[in-house]
Amino acid sequence: MKYKLLYICLFLASFTFAQQPQVKAEIDTTNIRIGEQFQYKISVNVTENVIIPKLENLKGLEVIDTLKIDTIENKLVQKYILTGFDSGAFYIPRQQIFIRNQAYLTDSLLVNVATVPIDTTKVKKFPIKGIKGEPYQFNDFKHYIWWAVFAILLIALLLYFFVFKKKKELKEVVTVPLLAPYEEAMEKLAELDKKLLWQNNQVKQYYSELTEILRNYLGRDIEIPTQEITSSQIIELVTIQNETKDLDINSETISTLDRLLKNADLVKFAKSKPLSEEISFDRKVAEKIISEVQPKIKEYKKAKALEQGEIVDDIHTNVKIEEVSKKNNAKKIGFLIAFIIAFGVFGYFGITFGKKIANQVSKYTDTSTTESILNNDWKTYSLGNPVFSIKSPVVLKTEETPELPEEVKPYIKSIEVLGYKSIINNLQVIVMFNEYVPEITADLTGAINGAIAQMQQLPNSSDLKYNVEAYNYNNVDGSKIIGSYTENGISKKFEACVFTHQNKMYLLIISHKADDNYGQQILERITNSIKIDIENVE
Repeated sequence: MKYKLLYICLFLASFTFAQQPQVKAEIDTTNIRIGEQFQYKISVNVTENVIIPKLENLKGLEVIDTLKIDTIENKLVQKYILTGFDSGAFYIPRQQIFIRNQAYLTDSLLVNVATVPIDTTKVKKFPIKGIKGEPYQFNDFKHYIWWAVFAILLIALLLYFFVFKKKKELKEVVTVPLLAPYEEAMEKLAELDKKLLWQNNQVKQYYSELTEILRNYLGRDIEIPTQEITSSQIIELVTIQNETKDLDINSETISTLDRLLKNADLVKFAKSKPLSEEISFDRKVAEKIISEVQPKIKEYKKAKALEQGEIVDDIHTNVKIEEVSKKNNAKKIGFLIAFIIAFGVFGYFGITFGKKIANQVSKYTDTSTTESILNNDWKTYSLGNPVFSIKSPVVLKTEETPELPEEVKPYIKSIEVLGYKSIINNLQVIVMFNEYVPEITADLTGAINGAIAQMQQLPNSSDLKYNVEAYNYNNVDGSKIIGSYTENGISKKFEACVFTHQNKMYLLIISHKADDNYGQQILERITNSIKIDIENVE
């Protein structure tokens, strides 16, 4: 619900304190032998709203045990049992103690750890004992059952297709007529025009396909290797073939081809940006080059065929021979095995994960409009003691208790959180009850300041504006925080009601889209339904 940090901030901010604090750290000895234990003690001269963290950064020393905090003569005393397993001098660094939301540091202390000489000649040696195994249970093998079933099915299918239903694979030869080079080039130019590449700012792609059409045509008709060579090499080969075969392609056509290929290279490799008129002109030039070369090639091939006494047939001069499998069981089996593997993996690993994802998504994808929600049946939701209750048109689900720092947990007796949020209608309702230990008094001002400070740091949120108003219900002190903010580019309004009573704190937050009148009506109706049963405390 993105408010876990808000909860923690409220816990830390809503404590009440009294006297000037002092902290002190001491150890019962400064010299120990390896493995010997000693006591490290932290004393604080106040007993309320003190947070003593875990010992950290103990280089060369280890914490054996953390004793329960004692209260002695209005002082808190936290004791630790430490030891060291490496020889040397080690510092216990300064520890940070939080009192009244303010940090205090202890002094650092030096501990010397000395080695213990051992006479190995007098030590009795024993063989290393093996690891004792525990008896197997059914649950140890339960997750293998799916894999066993899957393996049996897979083996059965392989036996069926390869042993019991093995068929000889028949093949046939298919002759596929190809278009003549000129016809193929004209057809691909027409297809290129339909793509509208340069009209959609894909000029580089357009010139790549245009020159590819030219390369393919020249390679097939003039019979030169146009792939994987440079533009200048193509012009050189065309010139050689023109002179060798007497194709009679005029020099102006070759020069035009040279200019077009160079323009295309500038676009593809030098990021040149030609004008639309230039692109259209290059398209016409490409077609003109093909149209001028094709008759020359046709005449050359006709003359060559007459010399050799052959008949020219444009339809069947270009064919492709393919071998097509009539029965390709191996391919079918491969697809089937892949499907079974994918299905088995999804079934074993995906179902549980999918349920978790679905549960998370369903929490935030309520498609109901705020207008329809307003007309729902309003139900009463209660939590805490004294009982704090509201009426809501949406289902408030119990939220997971936010993970609190270890140093805060001793001061929290109980937490209850109910919530609803939809990313569709932008409505959010959060109700929280927090009870501290009896020694701590909930501080209304601290809770308000903590809530505001944390709301300013909410992810994807900005432009927080608010006003704080005093609010009292049935002799219970409270305040309202009324304001607006922007979340993911959407302007929202919110209202937060905070109440404190002795060591208890109640929080209600409602937010909705800024221009949503139905959301505002829901907000007002929920806040007007607040009840705190201060007279019937269990």
